[in-house]
This record gives sequence, structure tokens and C-alpha cells, in this order.
Amino acid sequence: MKKIKQNIYRKGFIFLMALHAISCSEDYLDITPRGDLIASRTSDYELLFYNNDMINIGSDLTVKMSPEVCAIDQFFSGAELTRQRAFRWEADIYQPVDVPNEVSDFMGKIYVFNKIINEVMQSTGENENEKASLRAEALASRAWCYFNLINFYGRPYNPQTAASDPGFPIVTEADVRQDDFVRSSVQEVYDFIINDLETAIPDLPYSEDRLRMGRGAAEALLAKVHVFMGNYPEALTLFDNAFDSFDASPLDIRIYDLNVTTLPGGVNEPGSFGPSTPPVADNTEIVYHKYLVNLNAILNSDVLLSPETAALYGANDIRFNENFSDSEFFGPPFAVPGVYRRLAPPQVIIGIDIKDIYLLRTECKARTGDLEGAISDLEDYRELRMPETDADVPDMGQTDLIRYVIDERRREYAVQGTEWFTVRRIFNDPVFSSDTYIHTLYNNDGTVRETYSLTEDRLQLRFTDNILQENPGLTNNP
Repeated sequence: MKKIKQNIYRKGFIFLMALHAISCSEDYLDITPRGDLIASRTSDYELLFYNNDMINIGSDLTVKMSPEVCAIDQFFSGAELTRQRAFRWEADIYQPVDVPNEVSDFMGKIYVFNKIINEVMQSTGENENEKASLRAEALASRAWCYFNLINFYGRPYNPQTAASDPGFPIVTEADVRQDDFVRSSVQEVYDFIINDLETAIPDLPYSEDRLRMGRGAAEALLAKVHVFMGNYPEALTLFDNAFDSFDASPLDIRIYDLNVTTLPGGVNEPGSFGPSTPPVADNTEIVYHKYLVNLNAILNSDVLLSPETAALYGANDIRFNENFSDSEFFGPPFAVPGVYRRLAPPQVIIGIDIKDIYLLRTECKARTGDLEGAISDLEDYRELRMPETDADVPDMGQTDLIRYVIDERRREYAVQGTEWFTVRRIFNDPVFSSDTYIHTLYNNDGTVRETYSLTEDRLQLRFTDNILQENPGLTNNP
């Protein structure tokens, strides 16, 4: 235990054994309270936002857990064990000694955001508005982290049980000496997220940098939180506020028209490894840049697009025709008909993505009875993904329209991992009560080797033995 504590202090911060290294020395510990980063000027706190560790997430397990994927034994059997377990929706994905990236990455960020929240107003500098803006940005960014954590480790939000469902520990201090972590309820975590966002939004500027959380991004995140709680009228109003803020932002925020951008010379011009992706600073579809590296884009074939999902695309859907291949990476076609390998993009935006926000707002319109508005939005969206003659959405009732929006999400985000969170959200939704979620593992000759069914208990990750031993106040998920 002593060795562990020494490691904690050397690394600078830790939560639940989540080692997120920063540079510091023994001399530093002699002059600065343990757990503190060196920052005194207001500009120092601003610089804490600019760090690659604050931008990326070192886990792509959601790609394996998403509903739209399948696997072929020839490629799947050689995949890392954690990825195989994730695809099989097993109870324990990680080894007992592991510290999951889903914990370490987000808690490392929360440590930094807590320092800014608690210290920046006392920093050296004369611009109080700037200090308030930085604190607001850290609050909204912390809310984004907790929204991810509660959707990894808590049950999907249910207003009848959220007050008693175990969620995730709420940490508001940047102190490595804390060791009494207990799980707050799902309701407490959602209330905490909402409070952070509502407190932050009035002091946030309009977005000027895709690496930073601006007002529109925070409003969109707050709206998304309400969608996950089933508060669709509130979410719709907040989405409208977010789009107003996007319009007021100096950033160009809009969805690409793939009919144009995939042509030669366009920003999504097809190449040897799939469509190009614009640099972050110029990518108009990114509002708040946080990403994961999708190892199943371009190279890996351990999970593939399932035949059932491939059938959702129309013949002229550019998202399918430009982003998927029926062959191995520089290899022959797959032996299983109807499966496809994702080509691009290797970076999946998990921060605030304008496509996600647009489709969520469309879903809210459908759920609140504005069917005409939802269909109009869908057709506008689809015209950016295929020829206009293929973009029509047929008239349909409310239930079918809600399902159509979810299918549109699946077409947009297939084999990128984001639809794992959609499945969690709709798993107990009456509109989708008859749906089942199955992963199929095929033999190399195309016959079915095994199938795996998603159960409600597997909608949340379990803590590893390592974490539980170091934090005896924690309880595990089923």
C-alpha cells in the first residue's frame, strides 16, 4: 500500500487507481501541497485546457459493444481479449488488475477541471470576466466527463428508480489523498451535471475554438442530458438555444453536404483509405473536440458492419458507398456476404458533434408530436447524405417516425461506437420494447458460430477488482 501511495504522489493525481501521469518531482512535493498542480496566473489555468490528454479517450470498447456490428472468427479470434469480451457483452471485460480507461481518462480530466473550478477565481490576474469564463468552461467540461461516466457505470436513467440506482462517485476536489469514495445515485449524478451546466452557461462565451467548450456546446450538452432523462420538451427548447448560439459563434458550424464534399478536391474527397477528414480547426461538424481512436476504421477487421445494418442503407447513400468495403485491408472479399469493414474516420468525435445534435433535436420533435417538423428536418439532413431524389421520408405515425430517426442515427454512426449510448437510452423505451440486440460471430465459411444477446445488466460496466480493493466503499454493478 505504501508503494501505491508513493506512486500516487509521484504521478500527481489519482482516483480509483486511475493513473494519469503529469510531470512533477520530489522537490515539488516539498513546496506545494500534495495533489496540487503548479498554477498561479489566470493564463496558467487557461493553458491547462490545451493538453492532448484533455482531448482524447483511450478506449474504443463502445465500438465493440454497439448494436450494429458482427464478427468473423478468422479475424475476431486474434483480437485483444478485452475487445472480444466487449463484443460478447461479458460481465467482466477487463482483467482484475486493470484500471479501465473509462475510469482513468475521465477522472484525470476531472482532476484538472476541479483545480480550475476551485482555484482560478483566486489566480493572479485582473480580468474577473476571464476568470469567470474559465471557471464556467471547467464546470461544463466536468459535466461532460460525468455524463460519460454515468453512461458507462450507472443504469440508464429511469425516473422511478434513479434515486436509488447506484451511479458514480462525485468528486469536486483535486486532492490525491481522497480515499473514501462511494457511489452517488444516478439521480444525484444527473442533478450534479445539470447544475454544473446551468451554472456555467451564463458565463460562457460563444465558441471561438473547437478545442474549447463554448456556450452553444454547453447548451447542446444540457439538451442531450435531458434527452437521456426523457425530458423531450425541455431538451427541444435547449437545442433551439444551442443552434442560436451556433449562429452567433464566429466558428463555421454546419453539416457537410457529402454530395459536394466527397467530389475530387472536396474536404471529404475519397482516398486510398476512405474519405478524407478536414483538420480539426476547419472541420465544421465539430463543435467541441473530444475524440476516441477507432481501431476498426481503415485497418482492423475484428468487428464489422452487420448484414442487418448494411440493409438499412439505400443504394445511393454516400455514407455507405464511401465509408465501407466488403474486403479485408488490402485483402480478398470477406467470405460472409453482407458484412463490411469501416474505412473512415479513424477519429470519432465524442464531444459535441453537430450531426448528433441535429438528429437528437429531430427526435425530440417527433417525440413531442411535431411530426411535420421532424420529417422536414430528416429530409433536409438526408439531402446532405445522398442525392435529393433519394432523400424523401414517407409520411408515418409518431412511433414509426421515432424509430426512423434512430435508424438514421445508425446509418450515420455505424461502427463508430456512439450508438452504444443510444442503445442504453432506448433499451427500456416503450417504443423499442420489442427490440432485441444480438451480436453474431460467423465461422469463416459464413455459417453462424455463436450469437450473444444484450441483457439489461450489461448496459453498465463493472469495476475491476483492483479498483474495488483500493476503494472498499464502492459497490459493484451486477
